[in-house]
Amino acid sequence: MALVLMAITPSLKGFFIGLLAGGGVLAGLGAAFIFLSQQDRFR
Repeated sequence: MALVLMAITPSLKGFFIGLLAGGGVLAGLGAAFIFLSQQDRFR
């Protein structure tokens, strides 16, 4: 059982890191888009 968990954990860790990285990029793009649209409104 421990061996199976040890074998699965690295891929899960990579998956979660990829998920967090992708989520961070999407959040950054969304924030930038909202910020730019706000700037356009105030002009």
